[in-house]
Amino acid sequence: MSVPGVSIVVLSHDGRDHLATCLASLAEDGWPARDVEVVVVDNGSTDGTASFVAAEFPAVRLLPAGRNLGFAPGVRFGAEASRGETLVLLNNDTRVAKGWLSALVSALDGAPGDVAAVTGRIDSWDGTKVDYRDTLLTFDGHAFQKDFGRPLSQVRDDPPGSPRLAPCGGNMAMRKETFLAHGGFDDDFFAYLEDVDLGLRLASRGLATAYEPRAVVRHRSGATGEALGIYNRGFLIEKNAFATFWKNVDDELRAALLPAVLLTFLHRTERILRETAPGGGALAIDPYRDRERPDEPPSPPRGFRRRAVRALARLLGVPESQCGPDLASPHALSSLRALHRIAVDLPRLEEKRRENERLRTVPTRALFARFPPALVPTYPGDEELFSSDAFRALLPRDLDLPRLALSDVMAFPGR
Repeated sequence: MSVPGVSIVVLSHDGRDHLATCLASLAEDGWPARDVEVVVVDNGSTDGTASFVAAEFPAVRLLPAGRNLGFAPGVRFGAEASRGETLVLLNNDTRVAKGWLSALVSALDGAPGDVAAVTGRIDSWDGTKVDYRDTLLTFDGHAFQKDFGRPLSQVRDDPPGSPRLAPCGGNMAMRKETFLAHGGFDDDFFAYLEDVDLGLRLASRGLATAYEPRAVVRHRSGATGEALGIYNRGFLIEKNAFATFWKNVDDELRAALLPAVLLTFLHRTERILRETAPGGGALAIDPYRDRERPDEPPSPPRGFRRRAVRALARLLGVPESQCGPDLASPHALSSLRALHRIAVDLPRLEEKRRENERLRTVPTRALFARFPPALVPTYPGDEELFSSDAFRALLPRDLDLPRLALSDVMAFPGR
């Protein structure tokens, strides 16, 4: 059997219907073929994905993971098992345009020696709006898809070879050896921001990511992520953003930015608790400043008793604040879980940070001079916090941190 030159790895978890469209579009583009294998990692699906692929796409190589490993570990599982020299990653909720693979692989083959990854262009499912063109990093490790949701007619695309901070994990190519040698996607991320983390890691080692606008796919944005649930996604994004910051910002700049990063995270967590948790208004009570000092609240009830007490309080007209905040409300719980996970994982993050620093050849300031991280008020309360003199005093005065509105970064539905 001849060894393929390219392995297209598609991860799927209960995404049979998406996968049917994706694999059909690959077949129309001519893949798999003698020199290109298509590898589907079945990430613990229960919707008949395995039997469907075997019956309808017998030339596709199926790798059963046995359980839902998550996106980052699932990609590693597929990458390690792939046979091609070039690794191509593609989301299962996409369909590729004609010539997609040739454009992506040719761009990698013809790139300068320092280019480790090539990332393609992603359009909305109907082909009218931007899904992915570029990555915008924020000062605290979050990231946005620049111009997401804007009509294509309103966005000027960049030429082939334009530099990017990071590849997009849903449409990218790397040499398999390079991907694995530099750690691939961090398994602990599970999903979200793993590609940004990889891009920062590569850049800190003097390796670049380039853009290829002719490698086009269309994407059902959010179709796969929605299965996780909004609050589980929020948990992953918050913990992974902190991990991205902690692991990839060098010692000098990390120390300078850390107070602002921590204050932002805690401020957002408090606001979420106060505004979304039943009884969250109790957090705003200062028993030594307020005119009417409240009595010390009793220990909150749990489980059924908690629900019964709150139901009785509502019946009697007792304010929620007197019952104390319900920390089990979904949004509040996701934020507190992220905070807990950050604290628990800090020793692991520190080990990874030290390894990154050992391999670093490019200072973070030099990287940020090319790709400035932004201040983007995103959560309730951000605008007030970011505008305060006290917060601005926490930021390094010699670091360019563009202040952008969310509308500068992306479009909103209906606009």
